Amino acid sequence: MGAVVDVLVGAGFGQGADHRVEAGFVEVGEGVPLPVGQAAELTNIGILLAFVVVCVAVIVLRYRRPDLPRTFRTPWMPVVPAVGVGFSIWLITYLQWQMWVRFAVWFAVGLVICFGYSYRRSELAKADASPSTSP
Repeated sequence: MGAVVDVLVGAGFGQGADHRVEAGFVEVGEGVPLPVGQAAELTNIGILLAFVVVCVAVIVLRYRRPDLPRTFRTPWMPVVPAVGVGFSIWLITYLQWQMWVRFAVWFAVGLVICFGYSYRRSELAKADASPSTSP
């Protein structure tokens, strides 16, 4: 969850180390009300779901964009990423239902913040809003 906070406050976009300090305070504030076990399970669900997304993306990009340069080739493609997806989902199924609810709430909060922040600051939105200079 810390990586999500880093991106939401801008540290992931190269805005400087001062935002990382702010992100650290936010991360500490998130974990304080939770017992260590629950905080660990909440972290597990986020990391495992992110790993599922990465494994699926590896498979999809290999077949949809075979022309992309790759510095590392996944062995036994697509078996290794598919096994990664399967084991990650298997591990997630052992988490308590409360973790799913907490994850869904934090994910929704993150989406609202992310889209709310980017709605007015998007370079594409700025380009669409500016008047056309062509006759």
